[in-house]
Amino acid sequence: MLRCRTLQEAHLIRDELEKEDIVAILPDEKDLSRHLRKNGCVEVRVSAKAYEALGDLRCMVEFQYKQLRADRPLHAFGKVLGMVLDVMILPGVVVFAGLLTSYHKNGYLRMAKELKVWFCPGIAAWLVVVALLIFLDAGQKGQTKKRSYNVPATGLVSSCGPRLI
Repeated sequence: MLRCRTLQEAHLIRDELEKEDIVAILPDEKDLSRHLRKNGCVEVRVSAKAYEALGDLRCMVEFQYKQLRADRPLHAFGKVLGMVLDVMILPGVVVFAGLLTSYHKNGYLRMAKELKVWFCPGIAAWLVVVALLIFLDAGQKGQTKKRSYNVPATGLVSSCGPRLI
């Protein structure tokens, strides 16, 4: 069974196989469209022995499919997810590692690279926020120390304050 990304590609593969006297079976157009929407690909049924005999065609189809998979860009949702995963510090890193491993394992090299690219600014943003909070906290501690009032240890009342009689 061959998987094709589009209906046109499925028809082209079937035509190429039929030129070589190999029977390729495609369902009717309605089933093809439904299968494409459901699974994201169209399946062309071919005899395994006949397909193996045509090494050039097999290599061309499989290489093209792997190459197209490797060059697929990361979707907008994936980019947003890469940035948002940093918000959930530990679970986010675990999900990021799982996605990255899955992309590499399934041959989505560009998607894996772009996920890393979108994950790194999220980490950088968190580091900036943490550094800013630490800086602001240190600044507030310094201001509270400056505002401390010195009361004389002698017990004398200041001439500026109210007098108690």
